[in-house]
Amino acid sequence: MVITKIPPNDSAAYEWFLSQNYPAGDIKVIMADLIHGNRDEMIILERLETDYFSGILHIYHVSDEGDVVEIYEDDVGEVQLGWRWYYLYKDMDDSLYFGGEY
Repeated sequence: MVITKIPPNDSAAYEWFLSQNYPAGDIKVIMADLIHGNRDEMIILERLETDYFSGILHIYHVSDEGDVVEIYEDDVGEVQLGWRWYYLYKDMDDSLYFGGEY
């Protein structure tokens, strides 16, 4: 995966963090500037080993000190009545937003 938008120090921090915390996990990674600080946050969908789809949604940010910090986490799974929906969307000025509905 090539990450071109984030500064090299953020890229190295994320790559190291992934290698230490998700070495062989079943994950999907999306990079997006969710807090509009001109630096990408790392969104991870981690699949858990169960008989049905379930997982954990994680959102990480690189702090000014260079540490990867989790800023959000939630359980996700197959659609169930009363569960939340999450989505990424762009507004008219192409800024990305992370949204959800309950």
